[in-house]
Amino acid sequence: MSAPQHTFQHALDKLGLPHDVIDSLDTIYRPVAQWISKLKADHRRPIIIGVNGAQGSGKSTFCALLTPLLCEAHNIRTVTLSIDDVYHTRDTRLKMARTVHPLCGIRGVPGTHDVQLAHSVLDQLSIADAPQPVSVPRFDKSTDDRRSPADWDIVTGPVDVVLFEGWCVGCPNIPEWKQPYNDREAAEDPHGVWVRWSGEQLQRNYQPLFDRMDALVMIEVPSMDTVRQGRWLQEQRLWDACGIDPSSVVHPPGLMSRTEVDQYVALFERYTEHMLATLPSQADTLIARRDGFSYDLHRIPPDR
Repeated sequence: MSAPQHTFQHALDKLGLPHDVIDSLDTIYRPVAQWISKLKADHRRPIIIGVNGAQGSGKSTFCALLTPLLCEAHNIRTVTLSIDDVYHTRDTRLKMARTVHPLCGIRGVPGTHDVQLAHSVLDQLSIADAPQPVSVPRFDKSTDDRRSPADWDIVTGPVDVVLFEGWCVGCPNIPEWKQPYNDREAAEDPHGVWVRWSGEQLQRNYQPLFDRMDALVMIEVPSMDTVRQGRWLQEQRLWDACGIDPSSVVHPPGLMSRTEVDQYVALFERYTEHMLATLPSQADTLIARRDGFSYDLHRIPPDR
């Protein structure tokens, strides 16, 4: 077994993934790592690679497997920043719920992230040969709040690549609101106040953030059913990590039941289906997830 294979297998074991995922080393991860390596060679500064994918699509796993391979095979130091980690604090979102719209209290759509914090972290990570450690924020979904700065990750030394991942990373502006998109919007935002607010936030504040990316990878899912299934699997792992049964009446504010997960995903449906319709043709690299948990590399920039 070569050094990259050993590194990849170790990452699989650490994540508890099936051993047959090793097959994707040659079909997906080596080609993507080679592409990123060539892209980095064109820049003295660190580069930012956006990773887009619906909830439960496998973005975090993709980044966790790609990172050690970039290091082992290409000597590229990589840091992952999730857009989830720059959610506004729970207190800030509850204030927005009182002043803008009740749905602003729920983390998720554009407008519920601290974009200035994201810029600040990317600014620090993008300095070539940065001498100072960088604190990377982390969000605790079980408590629905950002962790204390004392519990953020510390990145020391220069960074070559930043993987900026998130469900709405790279999202194009959404069409003008005409009517509720689904039952939840009809019940809780019948006049489109919340959707219009979020769409304005996306256009005004998020597009400049996305413009910082040097390239975009999209993990395309087959349908919203896949999103709901994947998001529930994520939630089950969160329940397990907290040592709490999903049937428990008393639980941390960030944990959701299966019904609550489906209702939560409904808040993203307008955006998710918009991205599924637009981003596959726009992303630099397109990875398609099948109905199960296997993936195909559909497109990658050709060698120059």
